[in-house]
Amino acid sequence: MSPNASLVKSGEFFGVLNHVNCNYLLPLTIEHVKRVTQHELLFEEKGKWGIFHFAGKIISNPIYDSIALFQPNIFMVKKENKYGLIDQKGIEKLPITYDEIGEYSSGYCAVKQNGLYGYATRFGQVYIPVSYEGAKPFQKGQAAVKKNGKWGIIDIKNKVVIDFQFDAISTNESASLWLLQKNLMIQLMAVGSTVYDKNQMAFDRIHTEDKGTSIRVEKSNRYQFCNANDGALSFEGIFDYAEPMTDGFAIVAKSAAFGLINEKGQIVLPLEFQQIKRADKTTQLEWFVKKGDLWGLRNDKKIVWPEAYAWVYACGNGLYKVAKNNKFGIVNYKMEPQGEMIYDAISFNMEPEWPAVVTKSGKKGLISNAGLLIGGIKYDTIATCGEGYFKAKAGKSLYIITPAGIATKTKYTDFGLFSEGLIPFQSKAYWGYCNSSIIEEIPAQFDACGKFVKGIAPAKQQSKIGLINRMGIWVLKPEYDSYVQDVDTKRTVLLKGEKQYLVNERGKVVLWEE
Repeated sequence: MSPNASLVKSGEFFGVLNHVNCNYLLPLTIEHVKRVTQHELLFEEKGKWGIFHFAGKIISNPIYDSIALFQPNIFMVKKENKYGLIDQKGIEKLPITYDEIGEYSSGYCAVKQNGLYGYATRFGQVYIPVSYEGAKPFQKGQAAVKKNGKWGIIDIKNKVVIDFQFDAISTNESASLWLLQKNLMIQLMAVGSTVYDKNQMAFDRIHTEDKGTSIRVEKSNRYQFCNANDGALSFEGIFDYAEPMTDGFAIVAKSAAFGLINEKGQIVLPLEFQQIKRADKTTQLEWFVKKGDLWGLRNDKKIVWPEAYAWVYACGNGLYKVAKNNKFGIVNYKMEPQGEMIYDAISFNMEPEWPAVVTKSGKKGLISNAGLLIGGIKYDTIATCGEGYFKAKAGKSLYIITPAGIATKTKYTDFGLFSEGLIPFQSKAYWGYCNSSIIEEIPAQFDACGKFVKGIAPAKQQSKIGLINRMGIWVLKPEYDSYVQDVDTKRTVLLKGEKQYLVNERGKVVLWEE
């Protein structure tokens, strides 16, 4: 927390201990804590919430039903089903008399009181009186509001910019356009504009999720593209199908024939293909195109490959996994084979991409990105173990294959995934851990176990989950119901009833609510 204080736990309760005099800055009666800023945490005592500053000061006593960080140095608080705002000193800025406080945007937040809406600043000044039936966040000095059952648009001075005549008003994802809906039809207007043309084109659907300079619109199941900044048509083309405009290009179709256009609506690839898909993991923009039953590769300027393969997959670094005449293999950007095209199947979209798992006559093996066979095709199953290792099964025997391609027969029945240099192994009914040389570090003694994160791993014993260190010693006794590990964030979360416990960056377990 700070050099002079620590969050401590005894049983189910928390407290904050002063290192200098060993007195409690927060008594050991706290039920829950939530860190919300670098210097502040929220704490719950007897069902009520307060705010504590790490310098050792209670900003707000536990008197609120809930507290949330609203904006820097501003907290939204709830008391007796009403909401208000307080600052970092605990001083009330917006009275706790509102039924709702909305999203803060462009300097204002919508507030609801007695069924009506107005707008307030983050400092509690009610700038637009509570008088509307509905209110959306401000965007570029404008907000959509509802009055007498209809929606219109006002500015920050509460002046009506667009009259109250619409059934609904919303924005696209980038909040650059107003979507004005009337009688199930939608018109577009730039956010910030004060000019509305009632005779402008209307659509059945706007693809608000689209990003970039153009967005898709639909009318009578036909697609067009509109400018994302002003809502005008980007060009005149109409299509039966269209994908989002991405990096200046969009895949489109007419009469089931696919092609590619640029952001000016110009045809880049003729509408003559059965299918087009973006080629991933390439150094430039390229597309796989299908004509007949074969795939080729093109960019916006030339034919890279003619249509020659029954299946294609881009692997990156100028390599592609392909199929031809019912056999799989690897080719480079010049269509030159890397190794033999002799396999019945090849793995794709797998981490790691290489070596790849190949199948031939019912048996599996590994090949490098140069198409070279690693150790023969003799296994019934092969699966990655992480960090370049694979596990392979042949009959009743289990092998571990190192990143160097060396296969070693083991005495185990299964392996898990490597983490921090250790891999779970199963021996009969129990699990333990080996190192990268497949030497046992922690004997098999657990019903199940997970990956190590920051030197700690979850393990199961007698139907309960606990945490062990790299020596196999319990650092948290097995008393939890389940666990979740996030590979991307390297987080381990333990669950017990309705409570969650997080293994923090120091390897300690803290009560966690998110």
